[in-house]
Amino acid sequence: MMRRSDTDLPTRSRPAVGTRTRRRAVTLAALALTACTTAPPAPPPPSPTVRAGWTELPLPQRTQVNLADLAPETPRHFTDGDVCALLTEPEIVTAASTPYARTVESQPGQRCVWQVGDTLDERGRPVDTVIVQVGGADSWLGEEQGAIAGHPARRRGWDGLCLLRAALRKPVDDTDKRAVLTLVLRPGNPTANACASAQSLAELVLSRLPAAG
Repeated sequence: MMRRSDTDLPTRSRPAVGTRTRRRAVTLAALALTACTTAPPAPPPPSPTVRAGWTELPLPQRTQVNLADLAPETPRHFTDGDVCALLTEPEIVTAASTPYARTVESQPGQRCVWQVGDTLDERGRPVDTVIVQVGGADSWLGEEQGAIAGHPARRRGWDGLCLLRAALRKPVDDTDKRAVLTLVLRPGNPTANACASAQSLAELVLSRLPAAG
């Protein structure tokens, strides 16, 4: 009986080298295309932070002044008289949760300072204070933008202090020095929300200023 030699077994034909290379190239191209089409989209830019009606401003806008942005719904004039009469001491104690409030500086038509705590600086001046004063269009600075009683406003809070500015009326020009109400509050209480208290006090001040004719 004849045995079948190994040479008699059917053999599988091998593809030519060129064909094999082309198939590999097609496979790699398909994988690359799949990777491109399935890659996750780039994340969107972060949205501005919004805190109870206040929007965080991009860095370039924090120091930019556009006079048109300072036009309130009801324009007002800053008082020419006693600035300290715009707030009572009990109102400050209630709004800022301070142990007391007493006047330590008064400049009629310009500025008033109330002491609201016992801490003094190296010169013996009170550190815990409420300050109300008038400022110019060039003081329209701040990290966040919002509105107080219909008045465009900006604010900045840090280290337990809040600096708040509200537009009284559209400035006549860049040199207008009485277009912005500035209120600074350092209550001396690290757990206090200084900017919320400052806003409450600013609302009282704005309600007592005369309307601009």
